[in-house]
Amino acid sequence: SGQPGYGPPPGYGPPPNAQASYGGYGTPAAPPPAAKSKKEMWVWLSAIIGVVVIAAVAVVLFVKPAILVPKKLSHSAVEQTIKDGSQPYGGYSNVICNDGKNITLKAGTTFSCVADGNINITVTINTSSGDYVWQPNG
Repeated sequence: SGQPGYGPPPGYGPPPNAQASYGGYGTPAAPPPAAKSKKEMWVWLSAIIGVVVIAAVAVVLFVKPAILVPKKLSHSAVEQTIKDGSQPYGGYSNVICNDGKNITLKAGTTFSCVADGNINITVTINTSSGDYVWQPNG
C-alpha cells in the first residue's frame, strides 16, 4: 500500500529493454581481447630471429675470433731465421723481409728479403700454419 516496489528508484538502472552486461547495471562490459594482427606477429618473429642470429654470431666470434683476423707470419721471425742460417745456406746480416711488413699466411705465397751485399732471398710459405723455406737467388 503506497510502498514502491523493489528495484532502483525511478530514473536509475538500465533503460527499458536493455540487456545486462557482464559488469552488471551501469558498469560497461570489458571489451573482448583484441585479436593479434599478423603484422604484429611478424614483427615479434623477426625480432626473435634477429636476437638468435646476433647471439650465434657472438658465440662464433668468442669461440673463434681468428675468423675476422687473418693469421700473419712475422717478418722479423723470418729475418732472424735467415740471419741464423738455419737452412743449408750461411747466415746473413741486415736482413729485411717484405719491406718490414708481416705476411698473411697462405700456402704458396712468396715474398722477398734482402740482405747485406744486396743479396736477394726468396721465401715461400708452404702451409697456412706457417711452414716456409727460403733460398738466396743466384
